Amino acid sequence: MTIANSFTFNIVLHALCKEGKLEKALDLATEMEAKGCGPNVVSYNTLIWGFFTHGHVEFGMKLIEQMPDKGFHPNVITYNILLKGCCQQGMLEGVISVWQQMVKRGLVQNDFSFNILIDGHCKEGDIQEAFRLRDDMPRLGVSPDLVTFNTLLNGFCIRGEIQEAQDLLVQMLNSCSPGGQIPKAEVVQDNHVSSVDSSALVTETEVGELLSMELLQGEHLKPNHITHTSLISAYCRAGKLQQAFTLFEEMVRSGIMPNEITYSSLINGLCKAGKLLEARELLKEM
Repeated sequence: MTIANSFTFNIVLHALCKEGKLEKALDLATEMEAKGCGPNVVSYNTLIWGFFTHGHVEFGMKLIEQMPDKGFHPNVITYNILLKGCCQQGMLEGVISVWQQMVKRGLVQNDFSFNILIDGHCKEGDIQEAFRLRDDMPRLGVSPDLVTFNTLLNGFCIRGEIQEAQDLLVQMLNSCSPGGQIPKAEVVQDNHVSSVDSSALVTETEVGELLSMELLQGEHLKPNHITHTSLISAYCRAGKLQQAFTLFEEMVRSGIMPNEITYSSLINGLCKAGKLLEARELLKEM
């Protein structure tokens, strides 16, 4: 007879938390303890993730407080879950507090930690702080990645600041080092990124070409569906359908599959422009 171990229990624990069956997850954790199979740090992180994901921040915090009593201490993963939960709830003050706790405890923030915080600031509209964090990453031994870039790009796009998004794309292309590291922003003023060379400004029609250029084709910064969809959505919201479809065609040619958000943005843009027949045709393609 096979005896379940903590690894097996944690798989079931994660499934219960994912489905929002939090009471059953707590019961399972109690059962694990009774059978001498934990819970362990992974179990606690899973439970905390479950409660934060489903909006029960207060109970998630209580679980974190219980960890030392059970012989465990929150790790980087615990704090990342806490950071993401606070950001999702719009608790930016809480995010800063968590960040300071990580520094105080000597926990090294990883790229995931930074990207969560950058995303939180972008959603709050504080692009300047988001870029400051991006610039701090190399100093702390963390390399900004494609998620960092996409988050900042989307931050501009959701604000309708298409030119700023395009300028950021050009800055990335012009300044990216051979190792694929994202450069420090030269100028960030009034929540806008200013390119040093004004001749680097790009028009909407050139964006598709830029995204397919060899300069951005390394594994580290290879554009994905998020990069394209962020810009496509911004163009559609601004009523720039021609630019949106040009980028959409470039996306498909590059072998990147559009997702539901990509199609929804285009269909919504067509409907707003009164092009209902085209919207129906595109709907059939999905």
